[in-house]
Amino acid sequence: MNSPQNTQNDIDDSDPQALFNHVTKSLASKAIAYLHIIEGDTSGKPVLSAFDYVALKRLFGGPVIANNNFDRTRANAAIVEGRADMIAFGKPFISNPDLVIRLFLGARLARANRETFYGGGEEGYTDYQVLRSAEPDVCYQDHERAWG
Repeated sequence: MNSPQNTQNDIDDSDPQALFNHVTKSLASKAIAYLHIIEGDTSGKPVLSAFDYVALKRLFGGPVIANNNFDRTRANAAIVEGRADMIAFGKPFISNPDLVIRLFLGARLARANRETFYGGGEEGYTDYQVLRSAEPDVCYQDHERAWG
């Protein structure tokens, strides 16, 4: 599934909520394993209107994966708000081979070098540094949350 708010390739819809509600409801009866939704515009442009992603999740009735420029805060919010069950991270995994650990610890993410994307070589894919240390209080806070 594409994004209800994406304008890439001149995509435009006068009522994306109605269209995507209809499509999602139709997909719900097809025994599909999950629904993958791009939230927002992939170009990074601000979206002009609100969209009810919770409605799509409710209409689908199965697992929903959201993606598009998520960080730890936005990912947790999407799950807490009921917009998604899981979050897909693409570009952050390229520049953070230890992304899961960094997200767990609340550590800063390395920025991806877009100039090396799709270059055909290993530069920009295998040369990012793994996290060597984290602030002790960050680790302690997550430990306390996990173990109460």
